[in-house]
Amino acid sequence: FPNFTKRRIQKKIPVKIILKDTPKARQRQKLGPKELREVKLISDVGDFSNLIFMWESKIALFFFIGEAIVVVIESKELFKGQKAMFDFIWNTLPSYTV
Repeated sequence: FPNFTKRRIQKKIPVKIILKDTPKARQRQKLGPKELREVKLISDVGDFSNLIFMWESKIALFFFIGEAIVVVIESKELFKGQKAMFDFIWNTLPSYTV
């Protein structure tokens, strides 16, 4: 996982990420363009310790409570639903301005 970003950049794979507004998230937002990352911030969304990655027809759920747990689901229909929810939230959040 530590080399994930480097490999993603080498392969020229851009990402869109929604992060809880924290100092670290703002730092990622500033570095975003040169790391092929577009970041939007969301206000307090409660305490959570998981990530969701989506690509092609796959959804990967990462849980970081004690041991890391990863569940990958491959389903075009579930992907479409998750992508629609992500796009809706993404489009309601303000864009970052320098």
